[in-house]
Amino acid sequence: MSEAVATSKPNLTWYDYLFMIGGPAAFVLVAVIGVLWILGPALETHPVDQVERGEVVSGMSKEQVRSRLGVPDAISLEGAGNEVWRYSKPAAEMFVMKDARITFSPSGRVSAVSIEEFRPPPDEPSP
Repeated sequence: MSEAVATSKPNLTWYDYLFMIGGPAAFVLVAVIGVLWILGPALETHPVDQVERGEVVSGMSKEQVRSRLGVPDAISLEGAGNEVWRYSKPAAEMFVMKDARITFSPSGRVSAVSIEEFRPPPDEPSP
């Protein structure tokens, strides 16, 4: 009454395995490359963000700071021969600017690092 069904293993060749494994692998590779191509290169971090992360420390030379952060937005001289480099960027809040101030001693080494936020004055209420 019941008949045994004969099953046989398919006779697969090496290119069958190559197609079964290589096809999905090629799809994943093309998908990853496509996503990376669409996203483009990674954005560079802003010098103010680098200063906030502590990448500039006391004792660094002007050359070290310039190679890490690039050319400053402004350079000024303050009392006793100190040179101050400023890097500025808009903050996440509207109308707010962030400034990174790096002060160099007369010997050309970083003596102080600070971050300042500049906000517009609050509106005065109407009479």
